[in-house]
Amino acid sequence: MAAIPSWAWLAIGLVISLTSWYVEMTLFFWLGLVFIVIGIMKLAAGFMLGEKETKQEKKTVHNLSPQHTHQYYRCACGNPVRVNDIFCSYCGRRLR
Repeated sequence: MAAIPSWAWLAIGLVISLTSWYVEMTLFFWLGLVFIVIGIMKLAAGFMLGEKETKQEKKTVHNLSPQHTHQYYRCACGNPVRVNDIFCSYCGRRLR
């Protein structure tokens, strides 16, 4: 199962909150705010944990041949992707 990116949590929370505020459904307004808080927390955690990579990991470029299926390389967004992946599971960018 793929992880839901932080921007999706923020967007869904914003839509739920604004719609429920307009319709005056208080429970869903608070639920939307919870989604927004989760999105902000995931975004902050991504920035804090993403900076802990070593310089060697950032410079490593792995072989993309099919016989090395256990290796990873980095997408343009900076997240690791498997050799056989067609799309990045984080940003959705096409890899091949």
